[in-house]
Formats: sequence, structure tokens, C-alpha cells
Amino acid sequence: MQLRTQQLLGHLQVTEEHIHRAIAMFEREGASVQLLYQIIAAQRALTVAKAIIVSNHIENCTRSILKNKLPERRLDTVQSLIDLYSAIN
Repeated sequence: MQLRTQQLLGHLQVTEEHIHRAIAMFEREGASVQLLYQIIAAQRALTVAKAIIVSNHIENCTRSILKNKLPERRLDTVQSLIDLYSAIN
């Protein structure tokens, strides 16, 4: 779990750096191809961060489903996964 926390934080920090560079670049030069590359890099870092969070949530939900004896709780957890899937697609 600690490793994932560090990975997530790292990707969010990389995103922040790219966004700061993009803002500074835009203020200096306006829109440019280099600005576009900074935005693309930020999006990629966010995509990886999102994947880490989704993966972690799926693992936690799976554990919860397997441990919980109450069918209603299991269904709530499955619904949480369905809602997440709908939100990211």
C-alpha cells in the first residue's frame, strides 16, 4: 500500500510540474506545439494516477465482497464498482 501511495503522489507531482510549465510557457509564448506537449504529458501522468486509484479501489472492493457475509453489503460494494466504471468511461 505504501508503494502505491508513493507512486500516486509521484504521478500527481509530475502532473503539477507539467501544468506549471504549461502555464509559464503560455504566458511567455502563447499557444505552441511545446505547450501541447506539456499538456499531453500532464494528461498521461493523470491517466496513470487514475489507474492506480481505480486498481486500488477494485482490490479493496474485492476484499470487502469476499469478507462480508451480508448479501446487501456485497451488492452495495458491487454497485460501487459499477458506479466507478460508469464514471471513468
